[in-house]
Amino acid sequence: IDEIENEVHERRLGQEWSFIFETKLEHLPYLIKNSKVGFYDSERQFRLFYVDEEPEIDYLDKTIKVHASHDSYRLTNTIVESIYLQDATPNKAMTSALVKTDYEVGVVEVTGSEMLKLVDLTVYEVLYSLSELYGGELNFRIEFDEKGQRISRKFVDFKNRLGSVTNLRFTFDLNVDNVVRTEISENHFNVLYGRGKTSADEEGNETTLTFEDVVDDDKPL
Repeated sequence: IDEIENEVHERRLGQEWSFIFETKLEHLPYLIKNSKVGFYDSERQFRLFYVDEEPEIDYLDKTIKVHASHDSYRLTNTIVESIYLQDATPNKAMTSALVKTDYEVGVVEVTGSEMLKLVDLTVYEVLYSLSELYGGELNFRIEFDEKGQRISRKFVDFKNRLGSVTNLRFTFDLNVDNVVRTEISENHFNVLYGRGKTSADEEGNETTLTFEDVVDDDKPL
């Protein structure tokens, strides 16, 4: 489907990974709940999603709004009853976690050995528990057959880092088209911690500059 508008692709590592877009009503038969959709990202990796609810229909404009979640969320449907491993490497731990799924262990860059004891978790929860334990980041990767028409294999890579450090400064009208902000007010506070210069008096007693010591009309309250 080439005719899509208002698309929003959002990923938060270990949390939400969604794809929302609008398209013509005529495409509805192909985008019902549990249908698969996907696209190639800027790194030419294919990202697979499934439609997780029936599309919203606007009969006046003859359009639909589609909500999709990443295919990795399907791993929340499979329970790992228990994993007990001594001296578990990341590769061995991931192999145990994925045994009842259609995903395979892919590229594993992370190293280490840990005592592993996990009980009654979904495969999705186990994978992100391993991510925290070993300090790596997960990447869900899709491969197609030789004709590029069917998905042949699905992998979970365990990377040291996703993406790369560019040291770019993002500025509106230069290299930023849009910023989406999610406002959450419950139990969240903004705090400024003053870390000023440390000085010593004649007796050697050290004091640290704080906001209270600053004399300026523009200082934080």
